[in-house]
Amino acid sequence: MTNIFACIDGSPAMTAVCDAAAWAAANTGLPVTLLHVLEKNEFEGESDLSGNIGLGSREQLLKELAELDHQRSRLAHEQGRMLLNSSKAYLAGLGMTGVETLQRHGQLVETTQELSSGMRMLIMGKQGTTMPTS
Repeated sequence: MTNIFACIDGSPAMTAVCDAAAWAAANTGLPVTLLHVLEKNEFEGESDLSGNIGLGSREQLLKELAELDHQRSRLAHEQGRMLLNSSKAYLAGLGMTGVETLQRHGQLVETTQELSSGMRMLIMGKQGTTMPTS
């Protein structure tokens, strides 16, 4: 069976995406899957500093940087789960039941291409959580 996939990212458009998914589900009878994609650039560090580290402190600092990256990754995953759960609760408040959640690591375009065989409709906001700098 094909689903309506609603991409959730924590942007201001998240409620509108949920509203559109609820409307589409009500008019098609298709189930909704909330999708959150953790793109690597969301939780990776600023840059690779390994070449700028002195010989004596290099190993310890690299270890600390790796631990920090791991913490960023864990927190991004946890934040994504919270976004999915709050969106599912929002849809439940609209009377929707049976909403599935899915969190993936990767790039949004590639992830949606992988899932396309089970996708009847894809709903996403116009602009994500990262704003381009001018």
